[in-house]
Amino acid sequence: MRAIEATIVAGALAGAAAAIAAGGQSGGFVERFDRLDRARWFVADGWRNGDYMVNDWRASQSRAAGGLSLILARNPAAPAGFSSGEVQSVNTYGHGYYEAAFRAAPGSGIVTGFFTYTGPAFGTVWNELDVEIIGRRPREVMFTYFVGPQKRSKIVQLPFDATKETHAYGFDWQAGSLRWFVDGRQVHQSSAAEMAFPTLPQKIMVHLWGSRTLGAWLGPFDAAKLPATAHLSCISYAPARSAAAGCR
Repeated sequence: MRAIEATIVAGALAGAAAAIAAGGQSGGFVERFDRLDRARWFVADGWRNGDYMVNDWRASQSRAAGGLSLILARNPAAPAGFSSGEVQSVNTYGHGYYEAAFRAAPGSGIVTGFFTYTGPAFGTVWNELDVEIIGRRPREVMFTYFVGPQKRSKIVQLPFDATKETHAYGFDWQAGSLRWFVDGRQVHQSSAAEMAFPTLPQKIMVHLWGSRTLGAWLGPFDAAKLPATAHLSCISYAPARSAAAGCR
């Protein structure tokens, strides 16, 4: 990471690092993004995750009003010519039920992601849980979890086009189980016998990004189809699924 990027990110990480040390947040919430509550959400602005992405993050590409819109578009001022939006929770959260209701962005070469994350930037081992919709495969959802360099993924077929309709995607991450949901229905259960589950409190994140270098996975990036927009109507968290208000 370049020095200027490290400086920008450092302030955003401070609150989350403190929450990790304290074991994460224990209370639940339902966020419908009538506005961007800066006490809960940090808006990524002014850096790029790596050369594998065509875009950097700009606050202008994350817009809240009756939901959260993340917009991937051309930007001549950006290092690679494109900018998009990412929003992160200020605090970290531990075991519980996580859900987001969203309409994914369409198009080859792009990904809409709802996930939790912590890693070396926070002084921890990499732990992550992902829900991803690839723009060129709108009738699939990919569920993935990471612990250090290890990962497990599962692709689940959807009975709808995720880029045309809003649906709720969630995961129930507990000490001994990891279950994945679409519209409140369990569609997959991960096995700890295959790979141990994440254990660390993590930030909640949503973003939209594109790539020219990951074509085998995402398909060729098609700039002619931009701008592309992912729209989230809700994100929720509760320590137990039985107590979750959820996004539906």
